[in-house]
Amino acid sequence: TRLAANPRFGLSLVTANFRLMKQLVDQLERCKSWTPARRLADFLLRFAESDATGGAVVRLPFERALVAARLGVSAPTFSRVLAGLSDLGVTADRSIIHIEDVAKLENFVSDGR
Repeated sequence: TRLAANPRFGLSLVTANFRLMKQLVDQLERCKSWTPARRLADFLLRFAESDATGGAVVRLPFERALVAARLGVSAPTFSRVLAGLSDLGVTADRSIIHIEDVAKLENFVSDGR
């Protein structure tokens, strides 16, 4: 078999599966213990394209309803949570999200408040 001929291939498979499992466990932990606002802020930071002013722009990679489902909230809740992030300098224009201060949003995600 291929594994017997190349044990490093088997180790690579185990490593890749471990990484995937860790990502899924982390995602589950975020869904269960983080607030919807914190989950959304984290999601936005993952897709943020920084600018020279310390801000960023996020172009949603798919429809809002799919983003909401990924974050474990309904589409209306997603919209309310997004509007609630305005206190942190987050504004939306359809599928384009503007982040005024990336560091402020990062602090919110790391502190949870």
